[in-house]
Amino acid sequence: MALGHIHKPWLNEAGRMAYPGSLCPVDLTESGNHGCIAGELTENDGPGELHLRFLPLASRSYIPCRVKVTEKTTNQSLFKTVTNFMEQYGAANIYKLTLTGKRDPDIVFDEAYLKTAGRIISFTDTTVPAYDIEALRMEHRHDLIGDYIDTFLPGAEESSLQDPVRRQAFFYGLDALLSNLDSDTGEPK
Repeated sequence: MALGHIHKPWLNEAGRMAYPGSLCPVDLTESGNHGCIAGELTENDGPGELHLRFLPLASRSYIPCRVKVTEKTTNQSLFKTVTNFMEQYGAANIYKLTLTGKRDPDIVFDEAYLKTAGRIISFTDTTVPAYDIEALRMEHRHDLIGDYIDTFLPGAEESSLQDPVRRQAFFYGLDALLSNLDSDTGEPK
C-alpha cells in the first residue's frame, strides 16, 4: 500500500506489504510510534527478497497517563505521581491525563497545577467521592438525602451507577445536598 488516510503504521506478518502512517502524530488520539518504512530488495539466485522495517522518526508521542487515586491522594502526591510517570516516558512527549478511582470527598484536583508538571494536553477527572453510601442512607433515612439516595440506588448495591453519566450526576447531586442541608434538622440551610 502506498497511499491512504490511516495515520497508524502497519506491517504485514510476511513483511511484503507496509503502510507507514503519518511521520508524526497529528492529533492527541494518535498514541504510539510514528515514522517511516525502510525497504531493502536483495538479490538471490532466484527472485529478489524484500525486507521491510519500521523506523521511528517522531521526536514525541501522545501518551495516555491513567492514574488511579484513593482517599489519601492529595494534589501534591498526585503531582509527584504524574511527574514520575513523565520522567519515565520522556519529558518531550505529550500526555493525556485521566484520573480514576475514589477520592476524598473534600478534595478537588487542581488541573492548572497538575498541568505544570509537563506537557499535559488533556485532563479528565472521572473520580468519585469515597462516601459510605449505606451509612449516609441510614443516617438520612428520614430526610431529603435519604430519599435522593433511594431514588438513585433503590437496592443496597451501587450497580445502578455503572453508567458514568449517571454516576457523576448522582455524586454531583449528593455533594450539593450534603453541603446545603443542615445536618441537625435535615432542612436546607
